[in-house]
Amino acid sequence: MSTTKRRFLRAALLVATVALVTSYVIGANSQPMHEHMASAAMPEKPAVVSLATIHGKQLPAIQNAVKRAIQHIEAQQYQAALAQLEQAQNGLEATRTALGQHVKPAFVNDRCPIMGSRIDVARVNADLLREYQGQTIAFCCAGCPSAWDQLSDAEKQAKLKMAVDLMQPGHEQLQH
Repeated sequence: MSTTKRRFLRAALLVATVALVTSYVIGANSQPMHEHMASAAMPEKPAVVSLATIHGKQLPAIQNAVKRAIQHIEAQQYQAALAQLEQAQNGLEATRTALGQHVKPAFVNDRCPIMGSRIDVARVNADLLREYQGQTIAFCCAGCPSAWDQLSDAEKQAKLKMAVDLMQPGHEQLQH
């Protein structure tokens, strides 16, 4: 394989890896509209993974999967490369979830301004966030951001106020 082609493949793999990391660090696992609201049983919270485990085991495993994918691409073993990228993608998802247990949310509400349900920090990704008046607002599911986008400023202010007020104990959920 020529040096130029090898460099191109490495650059393409790097771009794909950065896209995977970005999508999974920000989050790319949103559920269809209110699907999670339909189930009566809430999923169990995953066990807390230490930062040492993330740093010492999970990230090196992802890095090794990417390195093996590069080697497979150079050897023109594309199926094997895809398998390694899938392993890296799964590792990134597990790492994103584990890091979510250690990072304070970067949004102002812990309840959805549309549904009133609690925000599951582990599920919040870029698609479930909106910027409003200099604040980041989180939503519970994929259907809520588009509903928010259709509200007037006055409606947004009222919904956000209620969602923030709901952070106080003793308040009921918002009605949809």
